[in-house]
Amino acid sequence: GRGGKQIRKRNRKASPMSAGAAPGSEDWLDAQRLAWARKKMQEAALELQLAQKRMIARQEQRRLITITQARERAALARAAEAERVSRARQEAERLNRARAAAALLDAGSAPGPPAPLPEGWTAHKDSKGRTYYKNHKLKTTTWNRPE
Repeated sequence: GRGGKQIRKRNRKASPMSAGAAPGSEDWLDAQRLAWARKKMQEAALELQLAQKRMIARQEQRRLITITQARERAALARAAEAERVSRARQEAERLNRARAAAALLDAGSAPGPPAPLPEGWTAHKDSKGRTYYKNHKLKTTTWNRPE
């Protein structure tokens, strides 16, 4: 702060170099050493600033890599979920085709209306559209068409 500036000003005023110390004298050598030490301290401070900037840049790069990896993982998860949904739809379609084929078999493959059900039997549809048969007198049900 302010006190540091005043000390530096005082040091400059009291410097043997500014007081005209003779080259080669002890005061002149001390002033040379002091100037060299100040220069090295400035260089070290600059190196420290550069190292800090490099560290911050590396941290930011790691953060961006982490974000990119998270986005890639999310994209892979979305793709895997889409694949699971697609497979589930294909399986549902396969099951629907199998049910339709089973319904055709239940209805019989002969052209024309099916033969009437035996006495006491009635045909019904479940919530999935499958046909089942019920006999109220015998209090029984079956998926197979009674003959």
